[in-house]
Amino acid sequence: MSRNLSQYATIFARWGGPSQEVKVALLGASGSVGWKSLAAVSGMPNAKIVAVVGRNRERLEKTLKEDTLPGFDKSKVQIYAGERGFETMLRNEEIQVIISATPSKVHTEQGVAIAEAGKNLLIEKPLALSIPECNILIDAFRRADKQLGVIFQLRYNPEIRALKRLIQEGNFGEIGMGHILVQKGRDERYWTKKEWFGVQAEGGDAVSNQSIHQLDNMLYLVCFEQIDSVFALCQILDRNRPVADPSWRSKDATDSAAALFKLNNGGWITAHMSTAENKHAEHRNNIQSISLTSTGSNNYIKLGGEKTDQFEVINLERIWYKAYYDEDGEVRFLPEKETPPATWRKKGLPDPYLLFSHYREIAEFLDCVARDRRFPLDGIEAKKSLSLVIAIYESAVNQQEIKLADVFENKVGRSVQDYLL
Repeated sequence: MSRNLSQYATIFARWGGPSQEVKVALLGASGSVGWKSLAAVSGMPNAKIVAVVGRNRERLEKTLKEDTLPGFDKSKVQIYAGERGFETMLRNEEIQVIISATPSKVHTEQGVAIAEAGKNLLIEKPLALSIPECNILIDAFRRADKQLGVIFQLRYNPEIRALKRLIQEGNFGEIGMGHILVQKGRDERYWTKKEWFGVQAEGGDAVSNQSIHQLDNMLYLVCFEQIDSVFALCQILDRNRPVADPSWRSKDATDSAAALFKLNNGGWITAHMSTAENKHAEHRNNIQSISLTSTGSNNYIKLGGEKTDQFEVINLERIWYKAYYDEDGEVRFLPEKETPPATWRKKGLPDPYLLFSHYREIAEFLDCVARDRRFPLDGIEAKKSLSLVIAIYESAVNQQEIKLADVFENKVGRSVQDYLL
């Protein structure tokens, strides 16, 4: 499906990119997520796409035509397709960075190969499906002296950035309570789109695949070291999920989970995560939210909405209804009940959340490569988010409280693939 991306070109040109030219290959560029990275990089100053990689040449040619910004020169992009495409691409010495959007189950094998080829990697979440696999990837890139980054683009949403700033500046107070809600309606159209969707052994579950973004947002705002332990319940509520091909695995993945995260200060954060609700077409929508309350001051933050773009802060100096990126890439705030400037509503621009956060993270990663500077959302940071996922499953299976530090240090826990209910 052709997307209207032309209006992004001016914005991205003003925002800029890495400080010097970085040559990039896109792995899995024609997929349901990979096209966003392709589109963002195609309009990024000083980012040069030299290759795209995937199984199907026709799909790669189509996505180069439809999912790149106007003015992008497709003729100089090398297409690596088929079973040997990945390993052939690795021999291209021109490539400095690979941005990957492949299924979770192949992250470790492909990541190690990329490190051994001497290239930097920015990969879609989760980093891997087990803590040992995370350690393998972290060690591989450390040995190669190359950057490893993980795409958690919601950290780059203006609302999340604004909340982080409030907390860091000490204007919010100590976090004492909170709640995470993830309700993503998934019907037949979703389950039959990809073979691995809804398959636990391939990381297609509601926790590691669907809810990990909001779990990561919690870590970003609250800090990993402040979470002591996890107690959780997991279940499969919808056991009639369809498959498109009889050869596919059955859709056996966890689709619902509830968790209690105990904080070191005696507070707690609860979580409700599900893909089994709001799944009928006439009612289907995505509901995602994070709310946090400080102890003593009663300051309250709520971030929610279908795209987590509704932002409310209560009991501080003012109430903000929405935060957004302006044309210069700065985070701006709107008083309650006001609407964003005409830039977004009346000039025909597409949804800013479609690409802006991907663009921000990719631009920072490429700039870190160009400047030889550590990228903050690295393998260790992504390992923390996966530790939450593993702790949830380990608690649910064993029906006991799990110390988060024990999971991170690989003292307890298994692979996401092994937690079959």
